[in-house]
Amino acid sequence: MNLYQKINEIKKGVAPVAKDVTVGTGRNSYNALSHDAVLKAVNDLMIGQNIISYVSNISDDTERSSFAAVDYKGNPTTKFKTFTKVKMVVTFINGDQPEEMINIQSIGHADDPGDKAAGKAYSYAIKYAYLKLFGLQTDVNDEPRHDYNQQPQQMQPPTFQQPQQGNYRR
Repeated sequence: MNLYQKINEIKKGVAPVAKDVTVGTGRNSYNALSHDAVLKAVNDLMIGQNIISYVSNISDDTERSSFAAVDYKGNPTTKFKTFTKVKMVVTFINGDQPEEMINIQSIGHADDPGDKAAGKAYSYAIKYAYLKLFGLQTDVNDEPRHDYNQQPQQMQPPTFQQPQQGNYRR
């Protein structure tokens, strides 16, 4: 099989992936799909199809900023935030015919109050390259822009009321 056929076989065999982590706290929290869950979903299928992947052409841009804040005791303090943007190419190779390969350009970005922004951005970029190449679906539709099962509602023509007779100034 060529590489495209192998990728298609993986697409046929991969199950929807459950969002497995909660990001943030309180009302700003949301469920997310981790890098590990994505790789776990396709790893055995990739091995079965003898597809190998690697990352190259990595570039990153990191900015560190500080801002005034108040600590848990109410004292003024300075906090830091690191933002990293990563650009990379994830290459998928047919292990049976190594001259066959697909390069997926991907980006990732993340911020972190500590030193983890670069690792988060790197993982994000790899995760999305896999998600898009293999057409992975999550088990939850969290982007309900339109309910395709809902029947369209019949539009009613507008009704107009005649103005009432009265004293009008001219």
